[in-house]
Amino acid sequence: MLADDICNLICELTHNREAFFHFDIMGFIRLGSSRSTRFSELSNIFSNIRKQGGNVYVPSYSYSYTKDEVYSIKDTPCSLGATFDFLKNEHFNLRTADPIFSYLAFSEKTKENFFIPKNYECFGESSLIANVFHNEGILISVGNRLHYSTEIHYIEKLLKVPYRFNKSFKGKTKSLNGELFDLEAIYYCRDLEFAERKKLIVSFEQLMRDMREKKIIKNIAIRDEFELEWVKLSDVFDFVSAKLKINSNYLMKAFL
Repeated sequence: MLADDICNLICELTHNREAFFHFDIMGFIRLGSSRSTRFSELSNIFSNIRKQGGNVYVPSYSYSYTKDEVYSIKDTPCSLGATFDFLKNEHFNLRTADPIFSYLAFSEKTKENFFIPKNYECFGESSLIANVFHNEGILISVGNRLHYSTEIHYIEKLLKVPYRFNKSFKGKTKSLNGELFDLEAIYYCRDLEFAERKKLIVSFEQLMRDMREKKIIKNIAIRDEFELEWVKLSDVFDFVSAKLKINSNYLMKAFL
């Protein structure tokens, strides 16, 4: 079955390393004729990846503190669309405690502290993103979503780009047992004044085109039914580092 083949492929890619998984549900269209069937099949795939030793993190972002909202690990909707919110509802017990950029952790390797409400720097050295980066992590994409990889902001931070800065947001987080915590989250934000002054916005589209051209991004297909792309985060870092030395605005594009 296609679902089993997809599960086995992703397990093989992530058995000895962790991956951030970005996708468009249309990339899984062959899983079923209806939306509800595809949602259910996808949920089962991620469950089986975890059971079979794979290590995948699916975005479940809420941006709660930036909107002055309480972040309930169980109940706060995911802001990324119906598919991701369905997965959150099915697997809320695997949701991390980051009140801005939470993930569903389909992995047995995830450290317990990422599920515990606490003060948190989303792109800091103690973050989930930093942990995966420093342990040979990868990005996986289905449906051409690599240019939406939020994790690249951590690479921008390491390389000290001029158009982002740390900003503190205070808020409340409700744990799975209903306890409420007053906390702070630090988000590596865009500098909107810089963008307006330079008439530039952040974009990873050219980065992905260039890395595909250089064969840095790998492509794997299952017959004509399914296709994914993947790339090492360390390769993204090396490529971006070299490009920024030539053009400090490489990760930006003009806007009108």
